[in-house]
Amino acid sequence: MKHLDGIDSIVDQFYGGFKKVFYRTTPKEAEVACRFAGLVPQFHVSADGLAHAYPDKLGSLSEEQYEKFCAWHLEICEDLTVLGSSVHGLIVCEKPCEGIKVK
Repeated sequence: MKHLDGIDSIVDQFYGGFKKVFYRTTPKEAEVACRFAGLVPQFHVSADGLAHAYPDKLGSLSEEQYEKFCAWHLEICEDLTVLGSSVHGLIVCEKPCEGIKVK
């Protein structure tokens, strides 16, 4: 399958076999990997933002306070200056349709 050429090198890069459990990458490195796989990065999201810094406080929030925290997180989660403070990032990509050129 032509579209899977090079998949072993991608898997090895991300997992290093089964011995390496965690992988860290920068947003730029993630974009390169996505492009290599034929995807077009659209935007990055801070998946958990600062939640990891306040687990006890978040667990004791009232419903109203939690809703406010979630609303605040959704307001800032795409801010590039917040990406580095999040434990997990998400990169949203587009998979081009065959025959359509992508920039």
